[in-house]
Amino acid sequence: GHLNVNAAIRAPTPPNVDPDGPVAGVSLPYASLNLVVGQTAVLQASVAPKDAMNKSVAWYTSDKTTVDGTATGLTATIRAVAVGTARISVKTREGGFEAACIVTVADSSSGCSVGGTATPLALFLLAPLALLLKRR
Repeated sequence: GHLNVNAAIRAPTPPNVDPDGPVAGVSLPYASLNLVVGQTAVLQASVAPKDAMNKSVAWYTSDKTTVDGTATGLTATIRAVAVGTARISVKTREGGFEAACIVTVADSSSGCSVGGTATPLALFLLAPLALLLKRR
């Protein structure tokens, strides 16, 4: 004869692990970021473990007059508004885990930025060359 078995097999759960995948932490790709006024950047939060059931987070800025932005889920697009420093943080709704990125905003005329233009630096390097050529 035939024996038909219709059963769900569930592997045993290792000790100290909730099968619902509780949140164990959150992280951001940068601890600090340098921007110039008007520049934007994208921060992508990572919730651990990857199979966590509740990946809901809330985003915060310590100073929206310096850095503001919009967030959708684990992604925040931030914008440098004014010269200064702001702390952008993300906090998990489950467990209250937090990660932060310190954003330093410089004036666009300073020429020092991540992903900004290199024009002021290029002019600085070309000026001594022009003076040397003029002397000959």
